[in-house]
Amino acid sequence: GLKIKTVEALAHGMPIITTRDDMCGIATNCKGHLCDDLEELLDCLEEISGEDDLLRLRAESCIVFENYTKQQLANFRAMLDVANSHVIESRAS
Repeated sequence: GLKIKTVEALAHGMPIITTRDDMCGIATNCKGHLCDDLEELLDCLEEISGEDDLLRLRAESCIVFENYTKQQLANFRAMLDVANSHVIESRAS
């Protein structure tokens, strides 16, 4: 399921490198967010050579969180719409 620690790190703009499992429920195409094992995690860490790489990873993480938040809000609005339609239907009966 969804890993709250991952959502919190993304929400705080952290440049995270993590496993595919940790991103469960969060859509991403960022290579650093989709490592399958320890070897891939280490490879991603080795690719970070300086401040520019960290800033790029941070920007990617921020975009992922923004998209996740938009999707969650859309899902919540859809649930509210369904709930409201049931309330309206029950009042009409």
